[in-house]
Amino acid sequence: MEIVKLYPMSPFHLGERGIGVEETSDIIHSDTLFSAIAHNWRIFYGNRDLESLLKLFNKNPPFLISSAYPFAKEVLFFPRPFIKDFKPELRKKFKKVRFVSQKVFEELIEDKIPEENFIQKDKIWITKNERDKLRELEDSKREITIWKKTERPRVALDLISSSANIYHFGEVVFSEGCGYYFLVDYRNNNCKSKLEPVIRLLGEEGIGGDRTSGRGLFELKDNKDNFKEFALNISNSNKNFVTLSLYHPTKEEVKKEFLQKSNYELITRKGWIYSPDINNLRRRTIRMFAEGSVFPKQEKKEIYGDLADVTPKILKEHKGYKNGHRVCRYGYAFKIPAKVRE
Repeated sequence: MEIVKLYPMSPFHLGERGIGVEETSDIIHSDTLFSAIAHNWRIFYGNRDLESLLKLFNKNPPFLISSAYPFAKEVLFFPRPFIKDFKPELRKKFKKVRFVSQKVFEELIEDKIPEENFIQKDKIWITKNERDKLRELEDSKREITIWKKTERPRVALDLISSSANIYHFGEVVFSEGCGYYFLVDYRNNNCKSKLEPVIRLLGEEGIGGDRTSGRGLFELKDNKDNFKEFALNISNSNKNFVTLSLYHPTKEEVKKEFLQKSNYELITRKGWIYSPDINNLRRRTIRMFAEGSVFPKQEKKEIYGDLADVTPKILKEHKGYKNGHRVCRYGYAFKIPAKVRE
């Protein structure tokens, strides 16, 4: 497993396009990240090479990726794991938490209770030692801001009446030395040397919305922190796992017993198709398990999830579709062993 750090060169917009846009996500979901990687893979290596890659993902994915989460200096943040039977006096406060630091994450999934220390308006749970590493981010009130969401007013003109409509455009802006990171688990080392230049190209092309206006740009700094081996201080013998990516289970995986022993949230994924071959079509809407969801391991099973087919019906019904463009969403779980109280 390796870590990849994205150092922002501009704000990010990670939400839906269209009139009335006000919200933006504070993470880069794994399906968005994979779609961007696939698009830039095609630019870099050509369509035939991309098709070969996607065929591997249909059966035996050569690598798995997590969603991209914030980092600040040396401190990494993870999604809050959905743990049952949490300490009653902390339960209410814990529900407000959006992210936990690496140390807190490691303790939670080992069924331990970390010390209380919250920043970013109680949205991040962090240890005292990790907080001390972020002192240079403190303001005059000793509050730490790693990123902030801003809204920019914009004007859209009606093509018929030329009347103006004002809407607000959400952006994520990071503090100095902060950005996004994601994890890669290589299952086929042949892809390792090909993925890094694609991610560098992605930094120039941008990720998320409003790329034509310069949003979503980043750089990969050539330092000791990038593309290096990464491991969590946890036990691999735990009988459950928490997913660090969106997870779209196969029909075989969704069994009654599996769901009864799970703790999860669902997220609806939709949006426009982004492809050189197709314009102005929406992907088919699907629901997936959110990052931080916890599931029991199934015996002798290594890979969970699939590459979900979200090809819109109108495209499938087109007379030229038989061997045509298939639209997919990345839905493989990026699993981390977790201990859950029975």
